[in-house]
Amino acid sequence: MRYSDKLNGYWEKERRYYFEFRDGRGIFREYRRKIVLDTEISYDAERLESGARTEISLADTTWVRDAFGGAMTRVKTLAYENGRLIFATGYVSEEDDRNEHVLEKVDHGPFDHIRIRDDEFLPRLAGVWKAWGRPKTFGDELVIDEKERKIICLGRGLGAFHVVSYAYAPERVYIVPEDLTEESFSAYTRFEVKPDMLTTTEMVFDMSMPLTVFAREEMLDKIEIPEAAKQAPRSVMMCPPPGPPMGGMMGGGMMGPLGMQMVRKISTPYNFCANCGAKLESPLNFCPECGAKIGS
Repeated sequence: MRYSDKLNGYWEKERRYYFEFRDGRGIFREYRRKIVLDTEISYDAERLESGARTEISLADTTWVRDAFGGAMTRVKTLAYENGRLIFATGYVSEEDDRNEHVLEKVDHGPFDHIRIRDDEFLPRLAGVWKAWGRPKTFGDELVIDEKERKIICLGRGLGAFHVVSYAYAPERVYIVPEDLTEESFSAYTRFEVKPDMLTTTEMVFDMSMPLTVFAREEMLDKIEIPEAAKQAPRSVMMCPPPGPPMGGMMGGGMMGPLGMQMVRKISTPYNFCANCGAKLESPLNFCPECGAKIGS
């Protein structure tokens, strides 16, 4: 089968989607660079090279799976037309494509925006960190093992990591998992490295906790605590529509047949990015500081 170099390569939509095509294979990443789909593809190479709209077929079209492995959303549209890639997903039960995106071809790989800074930061990050404002009975200690390059919290290893910064914000430094594709360690989001502290957020069942601040024990009463760390926890549990409860549990709450429907939040004059703690003074889809998606 013939393939086209017009399709081969990398395609991107800002920081939201990132696709790679190599002859008969497509690798699809979401905005955190995590691979969500890796599958064989086929298309009419001659038609594509002419610039005409060309549908690209996928051996596997499942974009999101439910807790049981079944398909929740599928790729509904993947087509090349006049140098652009048109892409859309949708719920399996729906016929229309409500979220069509246009991707442009780029000349860089999915991790070219990441600078690994282990040698620069690891020596000063190694050792024991204490959580500000957290009772010892709840667990207040985080350990960074420099030799193994691992994080240990509550006596449990969170895995190997890299210390990185990003091309769009080189002055902001984060600790992310070793494969660079995930921005969370278990319940914790990625850690941001600040002067004399580490900050992160976490999920406890269906609650999004305030920004967690870790510092050296001798600095706990000296650091300036970010306002996001002083906020009350907020519920992110999704409530089912009226009617009899359906199967499925999330933090003790029942879920409806189409999953989670609405979000309850504690009312505050403004919201904070759950990923980096940045204050958001207006409704946004993505955080202007770290690029994380806001809400669902």
